[in-house]
Amino acid sequence: MRTPSVKHLSFLGLSLATLLASLAVPVGLQTLPDGTVTLDTSKAIATSSLVDTSGQIGPEHEKTLSSGRTMRMALHSFWGRSGQTVTIALTSQDFDTIAVLYDSTTAEVLVNHHDPNSNNATVQVTLPTSGPYLVGVTSTRSQPAGNYRLVVTDRN
Repeated sequence: MRTPSVKHLSFLGLSLATLLASLAVPVGLQTLPDGTVTLDTSKAIATSSLVDTSGQIGPEHEKTLSSGRTMRMALHSFWGRSGQTVTIALTSQDFDTIAVLYDSTTAEVLVNHHDPNSNNATVQVTLPTSGPYLVGVTSTRSQPAGNYRLVVTDRN
């Protein structure tokens, strides 16, 4: 399976608007001259909240990639700081999980496929920059459906 990448995630610009509504910090969308959508974090302040949520992925999470292929991905946001080590734990009884971490420019920081012995994906990562991050919940299948739990914790 081909994993999501920045050049294939044109839907993230729209998803960033959803991120802005859920962040507790003043940020805005900024469109660069080349058409790339980024987050303007010039007025943002750090918060200590990470992610601890349960959700369900289904047809409402379908995204059309620039390649024309559709996939399902739920997005969750948190604020991170440069050098901070976070653990991303994604579990599901219903589908094989993949956790994708994006920075404020929607560049992929990491993709973590599920554990071969379960449907779960767990990874630790040291964040390269301070700012908002998105965690994408998806699967090895293009049409995952079912419940999941996502927990992002600060390991520092």
